[in-house]
Amino acid sequence: LNQIDFETWIHAPGMPPVTVDLETEEFNSAINLAQSFLDGTPDPNATNIYKTYNVNLKGLFIAHLIQNVGQIDSNLAQKIDEATGVGSEINGELIFRWQQVAVRSGYHTAPFAAEEAFLGSIGRMKFVVPVYDAINAVNHTEAQRIFDLHENFYHPIAQDAIRDLLKKPVMFLSE
Repeated sequence: LNQIDFETWIHAPGMPPVTVDLETEEFNSAINLAQSFLDGTPDPNATNIYKTYNVNLKGLFIAHLIQNVGQIDSNLAQKIDEATGVGSEINGELIFRWQQVAVRSGYHTAPFAAEEAFLGSIGRMKFVVPVYDAINAVNHTEAQRIFDLHENFYHPIAQDAIRDLLKKPVMFLSE
């Protein structure tokens, strides 16, 4: 403890005197795997690599796809899904991320059955608002139809957030 300069840590302006590098080999693996699909050179072992990831690493993988969703068309999204099985995930943290990619890429299209089922099974704003936004960006009529079907299922604050989203064309990507 005598080696720690508490005065600098607590009272000095700026960043702490020690920076923490949060990147790990696993973090880089998830990002690199996603990038390999975007580059058109998916790792031949992608299926097995993806299966080894925990939920956090799978989330990072999908988040990288979300950040680059403009590079993903329906064919690429299908290849990603077939190679990794990401579309078969059952964890809400992964489903809401993947559905943003699947909808915005055109891989999932109206009537958005998977998204409708998901949006009718969970009310958490973190999950539903980005999915509604993705649907609204490509098909406002379907987004409104799905919301009308499930509106009473959501908390009033979520209802208001979704109503506001459906009134204007905004992009709300959530990683």
